[in-house]
Amino acid sequence: MSDRRVMAIMKCLSGDFGFRFSALAEENFEISPPIEGLDHRVFLKFERSDDIIRAELRYFFGNLNDENDISAGDMLDMLVENNGSFQSTSAYLSIKVVDGVPFVILNACHCFLAKWEDRDIADIIQLQLLNIKAGLISWSYPESISLFSKGRN
Repeated sequence: MSDRRVMAIMKCLSGDFGFRFSALAEENFEISPPIEGLDHRVFLKFERSDDIIRAELRYFFGNLNDENDISAGDMLDMLVENNGSFQSTSAYLSIKVVDGVPFVILNACHCFLAKWEDRDIADIIQLQLLNIKAGLISWSYPESISLFSKGRN
């Protein structure tokens, strides 16, 4: 995918929907979190074949708390949330270990036809981010998860 096409999609996200972003690497971006006051980190990665554009969202919102070991019950409750998708967001809950820290993230992946308009692709990505926001706001977090918030991490 050309850098121009990716940037056009990202400009739709920033201009039409107000998301700020910064480029991390070719076709990889960090997006401002959609929930004010929280220090969540959202990453968007694009990949492309001849006819398909794949967009992968990774939404880091907390980590497993060292003070409260995760119980089998908490783990089972978290896995149950993935039934279909997490809180009907089309994303799934997972753990990603980075430098020994177990982060709790939501992952989502969407495939788009390359012939779609940039704005249409940005619309779906924006809808995904809003769905994740709604899912995170309504979820009762297990005590074993420490949420990221401004000034707390």
